[in-house]
Amino acid sequence: CWENPRPLGATLQATWGANKSDVWAVGVDGLAMHFDGQRWTVAPSDVKDTLTGIWGTSSQDIWAVGRNGATTHYDGTAWTPQTSGTAANLTDVAGADSSAVWAVGSAGTIIKSDGTTWMAQTSGTTQSLNSVYVFDKTHAWAVGDQGTILFYDGSSWKSQPSGTTAKLRSVAGTSASRVWAVGDAGMNLQYDGAT
Repeated sequence: CWENPRPLGATLQATWGANKSDVWAVGVDGLAMHFDGQRWTVAPSDVKDTLTGIWGTSSQDIWAVGRNGATTHYDGTAWTPQTSGTAANLTDVAGADSSAVWAVGSAGTIIKSDGTTWMAQTSGTTQSLNSVYVFDKTHAWAVGDQGTILFYDGSSWKSQPSGTTAKLRSVAGTSASRVWAVGDAGMNLQYDGAT
């Protein structure tokens, strides 16, 4: 059953978990909360902007992104803000491993971290990007406004036809040939590796 173990009064935007006793949630004003399997506790993120996306490889390697280019990394002990090189609102973050992490956001913003430094990448669009899914270092997708779908092949981002102008809000997959994008007006698209 669904439970609400602790009323907060603050809006949470995203969640990620390594396992059932190691779950993180992030939200307004840099709020970061950790669930240890028993209770939620606040962990200072040292970020003041709203955090809207979170992803990790393990309990000691977690990334969160948010408004005004906010980026922060958790190493298992503390959150450390990073310089993203952008002032764009970042909406989501995902990666293949700690040396290949992407964040997407407003006005077609895509940045990539090698584990140390964030670098801008050319998206080829000015549409806002709302979600990113990374299968591996040569298979990543970003989706956004006006039916935007972008594919990363290991060297550059390229547009893929979606057949819709609906706002795509989320993308996820189980492999490089099984990817789904969903959005407004019940839009539900599937990529099969060919079409």
